[in-house]
Amino acid sequence: MQDMRSQDRLKSFIKVSKKDYKSECEKFIVSLRKTRKQKKFNDKRKIYSKVFDVDDKTSSKAGLDRIETIDSSPFSTDSSMDKEDACETLTNITSDLCKSVDELEIIDLVERLSNFLLSSWEADFQRALLTEGLVYKYATFLNFQNKVLSKVIIKFLGNLFYHVDEINPSMITSMVESGLIEILVTKTLVSINSLDIPHKSTFEDGKYDFGSFNEKYMPIYKLLINLCAVEPKLEQEILGCDILDSIVVTLSNDFMENNEDFIICVARLLKVLLPNIKSQHILLIYQLGRVLFPILEKTESPDLQLEILNCLNFIFQYDESSCEYKYIKYMCGLLATSMKLKQKLSKEFNLQYEQQILSIICTVTCFEKCSKFSKLILESIPSILKFLRNKHSNLKTKQLVLSIVGNLSLSGDLYQDPQIFTQSINKVVLEMLFQHREQSKDNSEEDISFDYKLSVLECVKTMLVKVPYQLQCDTIEDGILEVMNNFINPNNEPPEVNKEYLVILFNILACENKNQGSVFCKERIIESDCISFIEELCSYPDTTISTLAGCISDHLENSEYCKIV
Repeated sequence: MQDMRSQDRLKSFIKVSKKDYKSECEKFIVSLRKTRKQKKFNDKRKIYSKVFDVDDKTSSKAGLDRIETIDSSPFSTDSSMDKEDACETLTNITSDLCKSVDELEIIDLVERLSNFLLSSWEADFQRALLTEGLVYKYATFLNFQNKVLSKVIIKFLGNLFYHVDEINPSMITSMVESGLIEILVTKTLVSINSLDIPHKSTFEDGKYDFGSFNEKYMPIYKLLINLCAVEPKLEQEILGCDILDSIVVTLSNDFMENNEDFIICVARLLKVLLPNIKSQHILLIYQLGRVLFPILEKTESPDLQLEILNCLNFIFQYDESSCEYKYIKYMCGLLATSMKLKQKLSKEFNLQYEQQILSIICTVTCFEKCSKFSKLILESIPSILKFLRNKHSNLKTKQLVLSIVGNLSLSGDLYQDPQIFTQSINKVVLEMLFQHREQSKDNSEEDISFDYKLSVLECVKTMLVKVPYQLQCDTIEDGILEVMNNFINPNNEPPEVNKEYLVILFNILACENKNQGSVFCKERIIESDCISFIEELCSYPDTTISTLAGCISDHLENSEYCKIV
């Protein structure tokens, strides 16, 4: 049954000849069986969204900003020092640092090194501060019990990797072998003592004072973020040092839910690490979702909400079982909230916020057990469809809407409510017409939204192929015929230019209802200008076009249905 469902979904997206179809499906099913759970989910997601392509850039480390960790009052620098003198001074400091065993002297030397990070950055300085010997020294210094030294080293390294563009392979090896990464991760674990637990301030109505806590722990997370931004290979090393355990334990403390700055910092690190999780992290991933969701519910900070939504999306993608009913109920509720945010926040933030919620809902529609959430999502479809015609929505937002509607069509859930389905198909057809008419206004040679228009048309096809009941589809017929007429133009544009578009149109014209025959009124199509165009294409040199045109022509002339999907 599992394989048959996968085969059925595949049918709507892979355009192959009838003789190749069976072998294509068999290859796909074999590949599914061979892959582990994470890979299997990703494969399904690619198929679901092969046309409804979900851009995941907002939910990856792409474009990750580094975090500067210097104090607001930086160390002073000698601006009169020229490059040659600066290099000589730097060499002397690093030489002394490698020899020194006195902790106070080490603190002084590291603070002097920090001056070079705050002056004009030079590649020579970068190389001098990242030698193999110094990397081992940094790890050694962090192992000392001197808290001041540890704090100075962490801030120094955070600022160093804020500037560094790349690390050579030998340095990556040194950072791992020296234990530097493991030591840093170990230091993220909150010690169970009164000094680490924030105390309730008597001056702010009993609220927690996170000042000293954040001063101790946030620079470590900032440093780890900067390391990942410079060298992605270190992400696996950080995960291998049980960073997820540390984060789960830290965020599980009740007092932490109000520490928004710290949680945002942690969530930014998770955004980088979660795409790299392995099967051994499955239990921690489940726990992480249960820790993050209560924070999401209680916070009023849109920034924190956005970061947590990002993390939850990754968690749900990796482990379907970690997604609970109450989570999706809350996400659907956030759609209404996002509308209210428009007056308070920037347009760019609103887009990210809306896209993240839609992306999570889209992820849920990819679940094998999506049906337990389908009623919730169907109730939100009217709100989701509004994003298609919202003037603030960009193509990515609209693409997510199409993905949700398309995936619900594939699963059959969209047909549970005929009224919702009719509203959905009409909205998507109107979007198709809007894109078509916009193109007509634009005489430029390159149509930058052509892929999106294909997605809209493919969504229409997917919805119609499996529709189980008769439609009152004047709007759909009008829309399809208008778009079809676009190919009959005075410029005599060769059909191969829009071959992909034309193939999907032919598929739509051939759609039939399971019990009551053709979805479209054949007479309307025959009476339109489209019929002569279709007949001309029957003798077109491209065999794909001519075969499909022949099928459509036979389908219109005869009562028999020629299945070409």
